[in-house]
Amino acid sequence: MKLTDSVNAVRGVGVKKAALLARLGVRTVYDLLTFYPRAYEDQSRITRIMDLAAGTRATVLGVIQQVAERQTRRRGFTVLTALVGDGTGYAQAVWFNQRFLKGKLRAGQRILLTGKVDYAYGGGGQMAFSPVTSFALLGAQEDAATHLGILPVYAATEGLTQKQLRQMAADVLAHAGEALTETLPEQIRAEY
Repeated sequence: MKLTDSVNAVRGVGVKKAALLARLGVRTVYDLLTFYPRAYEDQSRITRIMDLAAGTRATVLGVIQQVAERQTRRRGFTVLTALVGDGTGYAQAVWFNQRFLKGKLRAGQRILLTGKVDYAYGGGGQMAFSPVTSFALLGAQEDAATHLGILPVYAATEGLTQKQLRQMAADVLAHAGEALTETLPEQIRAEY
């Protein structure tokens, strides 16, 4: 893969995703490589539910206890809620207008959640991730450590998820890394 290649050379990028990337100004492999994150999200530590504090960002590993969907008074607006427990307590995970997730979220599934924590609406003091910024459904034996770390957050467009953008960037780094040259002086690299 060369830096001048079309973004279609990246694994998983077809005609539709290339058009969505073009809306972000990304047309070549080099454009994707220099499409820098707007922020980073710290998902390096798992917090127990009993230790959650309102107004903070946290990552929790738990098991889905139940899933509920409700319509709001606003026409076409749905709220999907999953009750998650980790042995130390329970918290709600809230998604807005994400009806397609209802079929993926099932009671008994392990889930790794990240988001802003606050008190649940009408929850009587219960904590809630509202909204959930990222999550991963884990298999029974899957190690959660593979999903932990400091993750980039990209400016996205409708139709592209953070997960897809992260996978594309990782693919470019894996296959076009040899085309990159180091620009930092040796003295700075040795010191840091």
